[in-house]
Amino acid sequence: MKRMLWRRALALLLVLLLVLPAAAFTLESRGENALGTAEEGDALTYPAPRRLLRSAQAPSRYDPRESGFVTRVKDQDVNPICWAFGSLGAMELNLLKNGYGEQDLSEQHMYYATAPDGGNGTYGFVRGSKQGHRLYAASYLMRGAMSGAVLEEADPYDTFLRTRDASVTAAITPSYRAQNMIMLSGDTSTIAQTELKNAVLEYGAVGASMYWKGVATSEAGTASTANYNAQTAAYYSAEKNTTNHMVLIVGWDDAFSAENFLESNRPEVDGAWLVKNSWGSGWGDGGYFWISYADATFPSGTFVVDGAEPYSANEVIYETEYLTTTASLAGPSQYAKVFTAQSSGEQLTAVRLYLTDAETDLTISVFTSSDFSSGTPAAQQPFYAKYAGWYTVKLDTPVTLGDAGSAFSIRVSLASGKKHVGYDKLTPIAAGENYYYSGSAWKDLSQAGNYNMAIKAVAQKAPPRGDANGDGLVSVKDVTLLRQYFAGGYDARINESASDVSRDGLVNGKDVTILRRYFAGGYGVTLD
Repeated sequence: MKRMLWRRALALLLVLLLVLPAAAFTLESRGENALGTAEEGDALTYPAPRRLLRSAQAPSRYDPRESGFVTRVKDQDVNPICWAFGSLGAMELNLLKNGYGEQDLSEQHMYYATAPDGGNGTYGFVRGSKQGHRLYAASYLMRGAMSGAVLEEADPYDTFLRTRDASVTAAITPSYRAQNMIMLSGDTSTIAQTELKNAVLEYGAVGASMYWKGVATSEAGTASTANYNAQTAAYYSAEKNTTNHMVLIVGWDDAFSAENFLESNRPEVDGAWLVKNSWGSGWGDGGYFWISYADATFPSGTFVVDGAEPYSANEVIYETEYLTTTASLAGPSQYAKVFTAQSSGEQLTAVRLYLTDAETDLTISVFTSSDFSSGTPAAQQPFYAKYAGWYTVKLDTPVTLGDAGSAFSIRVSLASGKKHVGYDKLTPIAAGENYYYSGSAWKDLSQAGNYNMAIKAVAQKAPPRGDANGDGLVSVKDVTLLRQYFAGGYDARINESASDVSRDGLVNGKDVTILRRYFAGGYGVTLD
């Protein structure tokens, strides 16, 4: 695509001359609480999954309430869906951390999108109650079908959850999405404590499961006092047990005195995690409480939500699985999936997959046909994950897919046969979609069992002709952007392929004229 390079270079030079003297001595204002605000178009980016958590030494005490880095305390009431409140609470704090302000996401939508009584046998989970865990939440946030997250106002919480048709859930457009959900170590050593502290600082919160001995209601004073000191909002259990409640780690205090815990059940060491609960602000310390570092069960099942950002309607998620387990197949070190393009000209920008093991090295190969075994890859992307979990791996080189109905495929090659990609054993598997390499040949997984591999393709729809700003629409905004572009830049960033309205291989004033005529009344002008 030819450009008027001298004009663009001159405009850039003028901008630099104007802003450099001031920028050298001032800090950019990042808005309230120094968190900043999102710019239009940011939702089209893919933050690279972090390989390591922040390495700086965490302070000995951190309480986000003191700086105002908090979201409102919610109340799950009588419904045992703490897993939805905990996981979406982690996403809300990650959104706040990423500069999108305080958002209220719908736990009810997550529940119905993952429950049999949501009427979604195709996409739902087989379970006999409202109970769940972090993998239910992860599948909801990572999949394309029947997913979210949606705003609370779009699906308000009803204390009495009941059966409803899946079409109601599916009709609600998501407002936000997450790129990764990372499963941290379950270790409670000093090293693991440091990692958890760094994770809170890096992502905004750490979701964790605990063993709560008591009645889980929002009414103050009804919880058992066997482990919980209501006077100091301090909890400690010396009993190792199965977890039954999900909460959010949002802070800590290494010097939190053991004297704050019940005399009849007191740890031998100081130090505690600051935890945000989902039993209302009238419970505990405004909805928060402290859990001793020495607690026998806590923290278990720890995770973080990463890359939370606004949802893009221009994104397409290719998938055949909807619920991922931590199980994995023994043996194969290579997996592949074949997909069919939904529309012409889409760009494959990322691959999303669930890794069952920590310290996993792999290489992703993308093919523009179904031949993933001997064909030449259109792109290859190495990736390393320190922890297990869902990752959206951005391709350094996006791949343009073929026409609607054409095949493309993804191959995942792991450096070690001891590391694996997770799978879904509940969603029916079809022949010709999932493959694994065994011995010296590729085999169809449908012949081995119902192993639907957790590998998804993330693509962007081809922008419509005239969509200069890449928002999926053709509007007067595009005319304004192109006019700015040719007037000297003003840092105007255009989608070049879509901006070539005249289809002459150039982006020039002719395209602005066509768009202006189109919005002025047509004059026989069509854009496609």
